[in-house]
Amino acid sequence: MQLLNYRLYNEITKGLNYTRAIAFSILVKQHDLVSSTIKGCTINKLHEMTGLHANTIKKHLLKLAEIRLIDELPNGSIVFRSLSNKHENRNMPTIDFDNFKTLTEIQYAVYTVAIMERLKRMKYTEEKCNTRFNPTKDDDFVAARKYCREHNITKPFQNNGLSFDGIAKELNISSGTAEAVIKFAVKHNFLEKHNRQIQVPIWHLGKIVSNKSAFLETVGAHFCTKNNVYKVLANTYTIVDPKLHKYEVDVTENKVELPKWQTAENLFHKNELENQDEKKKSAKKSETKCTKAEKKQYHTCSTVEILDENINNESFYDIFNPLSLVSLPPVPSTKKHIIDMVILVHKK
Repeated sequence: MQLLNYRLYNEITKGLNYTRAIAFSILVKQHDLVSSTIKGCTINKLHEMTGLHANTIKKHLLKLAEIRLIDELPNGSIVFRSLSNKHENRNMPTIDFDNFKTLTEIQYAVYTVAIMERLKRMKYTEEKCNTRFNPTKDDDFVAARKYCREHNITKPFQNNGLSFDGIAKELNISSGTAEAVIKFAVKHNFLEKHNRQIQVPIWHLGKIVSNKSAFLETVGAHFCTKNNVYKVLANTYTIVDPKLHKYEVDVTENKVELPKWQTAENLFHKNELENQDEKKKSAKKSETKCTKAEKKQYHTCSTVEILDENINNESFYDIFNPLSLVSLPPVPSTKKHIIDMVILVHKK
């Protein structure tokens, strides 16, 4: 997915919750869906697809339903509506969202697209103002005058840049988030940042200034050197061609020093210890099984215990071999008769 409808700009500027909901919709669309439809959609199914918490998914679905970006079918399926327009001119600038797999990165990419759309509208306004206040024969003066009247523009356009506070106010976010978004955009070469400073020589005021802070307040500057005074203005940005975008993830910034017990050697030693523990547990289980089997073994009959202790194994085998048992008469029911029969056979 690379394009977003320019109408979504108004939804992005409403607040962080709406932008995260749009980013959630993009994250769901990254999966192989048939016409952006999830059959038998449940919260658990969306959790398995995105890895987000159930309550977070519910909030995003409510926001998407509020801005009419999802439709719920009677059979329990949910259709995620298209976020782009079939006419390329009605879309915001291009960014390939498929290269980002986390919700935060997609959110920053959505904010970057909104800033790029803001720059595109500023450029369009500049062109209309130039046509209105400096018309030429080839320009459409009537359309430019109509545009300036609708937007209450009475002076030529001046590009004062975009500050972090201005971006935060436009997108309804904090200045810290705006700075993080600009760093993200510059890192991936979506935007090119141009720093602006006004340099004013102060050789006529003298090289030494007694009170720098008071002097800077009176002049309206931010810092000074021995010979010059500098006033820092808001940065200006230009949109980079989509072919020059960079989607490589910088691994160095995400490196985290592991504790000593999580180093490679200690983890290998830890795995060996765990394997040894598993072997010991399995050995204990086998021993317990053997002891239980020994307890269940067959014990000698009480009649054999009554026999004389001097009977050796060979005579005992002769008594109870199959041939001798066949020749014996029927066994009486009483124990006394059984003992007598065994003694008689032994004497023979």
